[in-house]
Amino acid sequence: MPKVTANSQKSAPMPSCSSKSKISTVSQVHEQNSTQNDLTTESEDLERKAIELVQYLLIADQKKIPVRKIDINNHILKDQKKYFPTILKKSRDMLQSVFGAKLIEFDDKLKKRYILITSRSDIRRNIDLISSEEESAKLGLLFNILAIIYMNGGVISDSDLWKALRKLGVDPDVHHEVFGDVKKLLTEEFVRQYYLEYVRQSNSEPIQYEFHWGFRAEKELQKKDVLLYIHISSTT
Repeated sequence: MPKVTANSQKSAPMPSCSSKSKISTVSQVHEQNSTQNDLTTESEDLERKAIELVQYLLIADQKKIPVRKIDINNHILKDQKKYFPTILKKSRDMLQSVFGAKLIEFDDKLKKRYILITSRSDIRRNIDLISSEEESAKLGLLFNILAIIYMNGGVISDSDLWKALRKLGVDPDVHHEVFGDVKKLLTEEFVRQYYLEYVRQSNSEPIQYEFHWGFRAEKELQKKDVLLYIHISSTT
């Protein structure tokens, strides 16, 4: 039997410095690719959320009701709430570039509410685009009211506005075949949509209220557009 010595046993070759370097490089490339894939997936997720938010805002705008930040987080962002500023900016850019609409935040920063503002530079075209006769009639009434307020110095008491409407053939005390309860339409629906403000007059006894242009009207409409609409209506 041949004598086996320790020197005669072959051991596995140790990796060279060059091999170690290659292994390290491969590992780094793999980590970089993994990171890039994660970033790509995250970016795509944020893009999808931004599109969902745009759809949500457009649907909400049909009722002209402000959208709250808390609703956006609960219904759209959910587990991606931390990306709210990024997603909101993406959505705002989409709305502006695709629909020509501006996403405006209310002045009350604590409540964080948003509305869409669309351009009304061509007032006749916007009126004609409304398919519902009822909605068109409501918009016509609203524009008349805004014009009355504007020509009255930006504010008018409710009693004076009721008188002005009666001259236009709309009696706030009588149920209207199109508008229904006129006072409710003005003091609730138009106020809820932020086209009108309905506030109590200071130090008034007995209690009286007055109308102002609302936040949406101030942001969305120009005074000349309202007066132009009134002129168009009177000549057609």
